[in-house]
Amino acid sequence: MDSLHDNRAKLLAGLDTAMQLGSIASKERRKGQKSLFDMGSEMDNAGKGDLGTETAVDRWSEKEILQAEKESLGFYLSSHPLNPFKQKIKQLSTVSSADISEHTDGEEVIIGGIITNLKSSVTKRGDPMMYITLEDLKGSAECVIFSKEIKAYQTLLAIDEVVFVKGQLGFQGTAPSIRIKEVIAEKDALKRLTKCVTIRCNTADFDESKFMQLKEGIKKHSGTCPIFLEISTPNQGNVHIKISSQYFVSVRDDFLSCAKELFGSEALRLNQSEILAMV
Repeated sequence: MDSLHDNRAKLLAGLDTAMQLGSIASKERRKGQKSLFDMGSEMDNAGKGDLGTETAVDRWSEKEILQAEKESLGFYLSSHPLNPFKQKIKQLSTVSSADISEHTDGEEVIIGGIITNLKSSVTKRGDPMMYITLEDLKGSAECVIFSKEIKAYQTLLAIDEVVFVKGQLGFQGTAPSIRIKEVIAEKDALKRLTKCVTIRCNTADFDESKFMQLKEGIKKHSGTCPIFLEISTPNQGNVHIKISSQYFVSVRDDFLSCAKELFGSEALRLNQSEILAMV
């Protein structure tokens, strides 16, 4: 769509004028009373607004562009608002909208996405409840939240809010739904959901300098989150080593960027429990 004009906000600002010009042209064609030159003069006068002059219009942000696409088309066209969070959602979610039906009834799950629909309702006892549609990069998941949790997480329950939800999976027939127990803002997700970090490496590519750089990175981001090394060996398979507590880390984007640069993004895994670190 930007191939039509590189400033969509300006195009929209000139829409009223364009419609006015079209109306004038249509009216005069029906009358057949004015010459092409007369009609052109009147259209010039009408066009001295948004289309006739270089009106200063601020460009839309990417968020505004995507919101306009969703509103007018029903889907995102030029990008997706979750693209900046793609890796985080992949690492911290235990299910996605694509595979949620494969999980078991009653299972505790975590899923990250953007809220695309909210519908308020009440329980049989008259307590407030809400149905929420959470969209990830593979589709959407239906969720339900009740009075206690609504009060606790009210500020996060908004359309276009990027969040992670924790809750219990249930089924109505074959349709899965998550009963929300906790809502976590995207900016807090790394710290709240990561219980330990696993870094994979193998003996064939062992590079002492990388581990020295990792050590320095950990010192800069000291915290309480344990780190496990998963070392692939030719004879003993994968060996898991828990690093000393003096090298526990605070899980933040800058530390993760450092670790990914040293070992690659596929070598890094964020775990919701220490048990998962050993799997």
